Parts: sequence; structure tokens; C-alpha cells
Amino acid sequence: MVAQAQGPDDQNDALGGSGAGPRWRAGGLYTANNASKNGLLEETRLALLAYDRLGDRATARRALLDGGLPQRSRATRETIVRVISDRLSAWRPPAWVCAALVASARRVELRDLSLLLLLYAARQDALLYAVVQQVVWPRWRDGITAISRADVQRFLDDALADHPEIMVDPKVKAAK
Repeated sequence: MVAQAQGPDDQNDALGGSGAGPRWRAGGLYTANNASKNGLLEETRLALLAYDRLGDRATARRALLDGGLPQRSRATRETIVRVISDRLSAWRPPAWVCAALVASARRVELRDLSLLLLLYAARQDALLYAVVQQVVWPRWRDGITAISRADVQRFLDDALADHPEIMVDPKVKAAK
């Protein structure tokens, strides 16, 4: 079971294990860190439930690798466990965040879990965070809930001068 913490200043990083405290937002290069193995909602739910049931990351990891995930290939399970572990623990979340993730994983309806994962994923990927802050949030605030590919492409085009690491697909540029 994940320990309940007192609040956002708690330094107990139940999934992170380093004791260094949470890293609330990633900075750095605009790279497609979360493009590989996107989603994985059901697998993440299974990982959180294994962590809850078994009590620690190492035991939960072994259980997932030894057949706790539906994928037949062990190599695929290893990749998925690595991706999920990076998403859930690389930023050293405090115990109260872990408790919220586990509690939402226990529910049959995965809406809350998917929203929490989106929130924390966006905070841990510099490019995704910037898109949310500069494209999604201003539209949401204005009551616009649709975002087009062109909206995101405009953001990338504008950011290119400050972030040359952005890879621009020439076919996308030609379609504009």
C-alpha cells in the first residue's frame, strides 16, 4: 500500500525511491520523449495495482515482467515496464501523488486515472508541457476545446528558432 502523505511539500517519494524530493516540471530540450509506447493506460493501471498489492517497486516490476502484463513477449514487457517506470517514478513523486494514482487505478472507470496520467506526463516532458501551456490552455480558457494539427504546427514553427532540436517533417511544412 502506498503511504498517505500530508500534502504537496511532502518529500516522501513512494515510487521514486531516491529521497531527493519531487521534480515537479521537466525543463530542457523539446524532444518526443513520450512518443514511444504512447498510451499504455491499461498496462499502467496493472503496474499501479501490482505496486499497491505487493508494496514495493522491485517486487511489482518482477511480477509485471513474469507475466503480469498481457503482452506475450518478455522483451515487449521489459520495454513497457521501463516506459511506465520512467513515467511514474523518474520525477520522484511524493506519496500523496502515488496514493491518488493507485486509488484511481482501483476504479473500474479509468477516466480519473487517464486525466492524472496526462497531468503528470505533461509536467515531465518539456515539449508536451509547452504545448499544453501555450496551445491547449489558452484555448481551453477561451472555451475552445478543439485543437487542430495546424495549431500545434504553428507552435512548433514559432518555437523552432529557440529550439532547433525540433524535427520538422518537410511533408507537414509543404501541406500548410
